[in-house]
Amino acid sequence: MQEIGSNILVTTDYPGVNVGAIVSDQGIVAVDAPTVPAHALDWFARLRQRTGQPIRYLVLTDYHIDRTLSAHLLETPVVCHEKTEVRLAGYESRFPALLLDTLALRYDVARRDLNGALVVRPQISFGGAMAIQCGQQTVQLVHRPSATSGSIWVLVTDSKVLFSGDSVVVNQHPNLSEAESAPWLAALDSLAANELGSCLIVPGRGPLCESSAAIPIAEFIRCARERVLALYGAGRPRADTTALVTELLGAFPSDSANREWLLRQLKTGLDHLYDEIKGADPARRGEPV
Repeated sequence: MQEIGSNILVTTDYPGVNVGAIVSDQGIVAVDAPTVPAHALDWFARLRQRTGQPIRYLVLTDYHIDRTLSAHLLETPVVCHEKTEVRLAGYESRFPALLLDTLALRYDVARRDLNGALVVRPQISFGGAMAIQCGQQTVQLVHRPSATSGSIWVLVTDSKVLFSGDSVVVNQHPNLSEAESAPWLAALDSLAANELGSCLIVPGRGPLCESSAAIPIAEFIRCARERVLALYGAGRPRADTTALVTELLGAFPSDSANREWLLRQLKTGLDHLYDEIKGADPARRGEPV
């Protein structure tokens, strides 16, 4: 656990997602939850032990299962974008078995350790933006469609700290499987242009970074879009995105232990981009070209 600003704590040590906390004498606003339930319980206990403060809210930066699985353990109001709320409401009381199986393999945990996870039901959701006052800290929540339609940024205004969620990841491939790629690129371009000013960024995954970390992610997304657009424009079927996987694999370091999962993720992401491009094609919608 490290303090990166005035009463802002983060850890990038748990496998899965980065997590943080904004602390005040009126309580804590936690940002995301560690993936593995045992790690989540450890994180919440460490926060209480270090600060002596209760956790007032848990903010979820998107609806990916590896940051929502353990959210129920905190037993505190959950805040998220309304599209994340809708996605979570679409599950029954527990997450689908296929998602849990994939998670167990990816993070090398026993499947039984994930079985008790309940789908959290957020108490507070918003559309465009909202603010949480945490003592003297103003926490701004802003909708930034990117890795998911419900992705948000969490900006601690006075401290110039941004929790970007999976909009920004460092030294690894972004997850395109549910991406809204055009607004994602717009968000990354705004970061790279320092439109928020000089911020310390807590990415969704990977080490802390500055705004320049947005550039390789944007380049990757643009490259993937261009390759898929060329394939679509040539009249080739979605199945042919397989030919692009190896090319894009080398864009970032990859862990041999997770190679199979990463190859599947890249293929799923490329298929999603194909569907995005096809859906935006005016000829396919019967509109004038």
